[in-house]
Amino acid sequence: TSCTITGLANGTSYTFTVTATNSHGTSAASSASAAVMPAAPAAPAAPAAAATPAPAAPAPAADPCAGLSGSAATTCAALSRRDEAIAQALATRTAAREACNAKTGTARTACTTSANATYARTVRIATALKARTIARQRCATRPRAARTLCTATANATYARTVRIATALKARTIARQRCATRPRAARTLCTATANAAYTRTATIQNALRVRTTARARCATRAKSARAACTRTANARYASAVTAANARRAAAVALAR
Repeated sequence: TSCTITGLANGTSYTFTVTATNSHGTSAASSASAAVMPAAPAAPAAPAAAATPAPAAPAPAADPCAGLSGSAATTCAALSRRDEAIAQALATRTAAREACNAKTGTARTACTTSANATYARTVRIATALKARTIARQRCATRPRAARTLCTATANATYARTVRIATALKARTIARQRCATRPRAARTLCTATANAAYTRTATIQNALRVRTTARARCATRAKSARAACTRTANARYASAVTAANARRAAAVALAR
């Protein structure tokens, strides 16, 4: 048996007694119940925040060289490395040029010129590295003597390109600085920058020739090899001397 009692006040303590009634009468009241205190219903708890799903990991880029082998795989890998290097250099140049835009006048011009020259150097070197990788893979298929000469030529060509690309970058930056000088000083400055680049290019070409020639000398008999190497070294030394003289003449003429 249950009974619902209404009209109670929240926060007030109550005790209850119970009597039983039938056809013969009503019983005595029971002992008082334990005290109870009605209270207002509590507000519901705040709902839990919906869980934010973790971003899905980007799918790995497909390998463009998958399934290739031999020379095809070597060529593909070389092309991929070149493209990655150029893309990174392009992003670096873009960021650098944005920073340059915060500058004014000649400072901005110098900054932009440097960013462009650095990018151009990276492109040349990355392209040369690709060519060297492919060339060396082809060299590996040749007989031993021919392989040595082929590899030396590939390495020398790459080294020449790196040094010339670096010199070209330096000349580009130097010529931009020269452009800010008075006319007479500008002419001398530009001539000096051009002469320095021409000297470097000439010497690097001669160095490549010497490296290749010495690799050929190494395939000869011992007595002939020594004479061959001396000739290669002498021709290189002569080219360096001539390059230095032409540089000095060009600067003197500008003065």
